[in-house]
Amino acid sequence: MKKLLIGIALTLTTSLVSADQGNKLYGGLEYGSSRVKGQAQELANDLVGILGGSVTVTQDLSAYTGRLFLGYRVDEKLSIEGGFFRTGNFDVGATGRTSTGVSYTINGAVDAQGVDLSAVYFPMASKQNQEGIFLKGGIHSSSRSTSTTLVATGVRETTSSKDSGIGYLFGIGYDWKFSKDAFLRASITRLLRLGGESESDATFYGVGIGTAF
Repeated sequence: MKKLLIGIALTLTTSLVSADQGNKLYGGLEYGSSRVKGQAQELANDLVGILGGSVTVTQDLSAYTGRLFLGYRVDEKLSIEGGFFRTGNFDVGATGRTSTGVSYTINGAVDAQGVDLSAVYFPMASKQNQEGIFLKGGIHSSSRSTSTTLVATGVRETTSSKDSGIGYLFGIGYDWKFSKDAFLRASITRLLRLGGESESDATFYGVGIGTAF
């Protein structure tokens, strides 16, 4: 499914670039922060349930995120838009002592990246004014990488894993034109099932700049 989604996006991009599309093609860059649900208490409960004793868990709830996008204006109100996004690390740390008195620390990091494809609807736009508020909905194919380091009784062990899968997205935003072709963008996008995991959702808050070409 991931290869199919990427193939569709590449085919769409190639066909649009090869055709004479006037100002229907546009692209740009968004940068901001993604926020995830706090799960520190859940992780602490799991560790105590397995190891006993007590533990303190800390978790980063946000990480920087960048997104490159390329879109095609079907008409003044509807666009088809694809993008590539990547987050920074969401760090997690745990310091505890087992029921048998063994002290341990755990340090982990999670990041995600992927491609997305969505329909973008501008309800207030017109042929003379293709800007304003927009709503979007679509799918993404993403991967989530996790690395974990455990230190206990002088032993250090590092593990890593990677999950991939299909998820969904929806969002809202606003485009402001400041020249004939260039525009500024602010958006909020909800990404469901990052890496195909049901408990791995994030909300991206971004600002960016784009241009028609």
